[in-house]
Amino acid sequence: MPEAFNFKLSIGMRRDRKNVPPGDWDGVNNPYAPYTSVAGPEWTKHVLPIDKDYLRDVMPARMLDSEGRLVLHEEAESEIFAKRNIVATEERFWRI
Repeated sequence: MPEAFNFKLSIGMRRDRKNVPPGDWDGVNNPYAPYTSVAGPEWTKHVLPIDKDYLRDVMPARMLDSEGRLVLHEEAESEIFAKRNIVATEERFWRI
């Protein structure tokens, strides 16, 4: 998620809606708008996977794949989500 947020910052989008208009960072001389890169919280690297037994107890069977992982987006394989027993995509984080 931080990578997607940094991408948006690099093209001039700002959280406070004071976007940076295109200028001399037009992609030729300097491809990025000025910004300070953000990083995710350190603790997120150590989040344990969702317990598959717990998922079987609380989720409808139609929401689980054959390995017992929670399916949020079919045919999606994100390593970040997969190591937490979730089938999902990071695609929507990159949408503008």
